[in-house]
Amino acid sequence: MPIGALRPFSYPRRAILIEQGHPVLGVFVICQGWIKVAQRTLDGKIAGLDVLSPGELIGARELLADEPLFDLYAQTLCETRIIWVQRTSLLDLLHRRPDFALKVSQRVAQTAGFIQHRFVQMLQARLEGQIAYLLSYLHEKQAFVQIKGGDLQTIAQLRFATSDARRSEPMASLD
Repeated sequence: MPIGALRPFSYPRRAILIEQGHPVLGVFVICQGWIKVAQRTLDGKIAGLDVLSPGELIGARELLADEPLFDLYAQTLCETRIIWVQRTSLLDLLHRRPDFALKVSQRVAQTAGFIQHRFVQMLQARLEGQIAYLLSYLHEKQAFVQIKGGDLQTIAQLRFATSDARRSEPMASLD
């Protein structure tokens, strides 16, 4: 690999390494420090995907998938040192060294699996939060929801309010 293909850089805390939507010109190898990888949603919110540490790669998935643009952004969480590897040089190395290509592919697949798992967890937490909000709202407005306990993992018991409160019976129990 030509010397010009590897470029070391140092960044201060909170530096943006990658902007979402910028072209994929290479891969970053983290040598020292921590980097937050996230995506900005259409409504401007930030969805954190992962925190990467030394030895991990940023941009390898996009490079291997031959994507022209980054779909994430990366920001340093502390003083960070990275090595930037030029796209063409890395692709050449992957072609010449199948053993290295396999290791990079495995790491990319592991990271993708981890992010998929985190995404499902975030969706579940969001759904639980929405259900808790709905139950709380209905309890305040309609008085036919009775919540036992104090957190999202508690049992919520639905009751229909009838004209005779003594005769109300449980409709369902959410575990």
